[in-house]
Formats: sequence, C-alpha cells, structure tokens
Amino acid sequence: MGLEIDGSTALVRLNRPAVHNAVDEAVMAGLEGPSTDRRASGVRAVILTGAGAETFSAGGDLRYLAPSHAGADAGHVRADAGILDRLSGASWFTIAAINGNAYGGAARS
Repeated sequence: MGLEIDGSTALVRLNRPAVHNAVDEAVMAGLEGPSTDRRASGVRAVILTGAGAETFSAGGDLRYLAPSHAGADAGHVRADAGILDRLSGASWFTIAAINGNAYGGAARS
C-alpha cells in the first residue's frame, strides 16, 4: 500500500499487482492510512486506485479470508468491517479511480 499526500488530497494505491491487488491484512491496514497518518490532517479528498494497469482489485485475497470461511477466526473480518465503517464515516470525499478490472463481493448485516 502506498499513501501519497499532496495538500488536501491523498492518493491511496493498492500495491499488490502480482496478485491483482487482492485485499489482505496489509491492504486493509493501508486503507486506514488517511485516518491515522498525521500528515493527512487537512485531507479533504482521498483517491483510491490500483497499482498496474491490468486490475484495480481482485477483491479479497482468498488466502487471507480462508480462516474466516472455515469458522476458525472471524476476528479479522470484524476488524476489517470496523476499518471500512470508519472510512465510510470520514469527513473527506472518496474517489475510486478504477484502472482495469475490478472484482469482489460484499455482504452487510
């Protein structure tokens, strides 16, 4: 993950092109960057994009998600949901600059 800040704009880049920018624990932590990085205090807009030109994101990395599907440990799923909830309630605008294919699915209870 990469976080670049230029004035009131932050660029968050999913940076796992070898696996089509699949989302794992490091990517989820990086998504929280604009909320936790002190340099981002004046950010008004966050642009989310993917590294490489082929795929914006393949969605969740199945190796990362596998334990929750087996019921062994759903703690990281709750933690990820918390990150996403904080992002959705943030005071900035979020723009997805989708470069290439985008895959994924979601469920919300």
